[in-house]
Amino acid sequence: MQKDQFKKQVLVHKDQMYRLALRILQNDEDAKDIVQDSFLKLWNKRKVLGNIKSIKSFSLTMVRNGCIDSIRKHKPETNKEEQVLARSDHQNPEKQLVVNDELQRVRQIISNLNPQQREVIQLREMEGLDYDEISEITGLSSNNLRVIISRARKEIKMQLMKQMDFQMTKIG
Repeated sequence: MQKDQFKKQVLVHKDQMYRLALRILQNDEDAKDIVQDSFLKLWNKRKVLGNIKSIKSFSLTMVRNGCIDSIRKHKPETNKEEQVLARSDHQNPEKQLVVNDELQRVRQIISNLNPQQREVIQLREMEGLDYDEISEITGLSSNNLRVIISRARKEIKMQLMKQMDFQMTKIG
């Protein structure tokens, strides 16, 4: 694989790779390091990348594995940085604040899920991957993925309901 092919087939996935690493590690600098290391490894394997069925899945798997290795090395260290929410120009400021607050709540809940649920929710809901792609990346069966995603969604819903109930009792 030549430089131009590498750019077209591998580097196009950098945003998804970064988002996955950030969701797993919950640290911007560590996520960037993992993605950079993954690109270096992919570049070194560029001669065999043509034989790979899905470079996207292979790249995301490499990032996932790098994140897992990093977590194992630095298990006691967990630095949670707040993510900057994207602003939408078409909403009024009051509605924008409400939407940003709700997004922040959901992200916080997701960050508190167990690592497997957090990873699968990231791949499915944020990255929009289908079950086969997620299965290839994680090594989990489709049925197992469906169970994990269902449980994660139920947990997110339950936590949101608790937060809403708490807010209503504070108001009332």
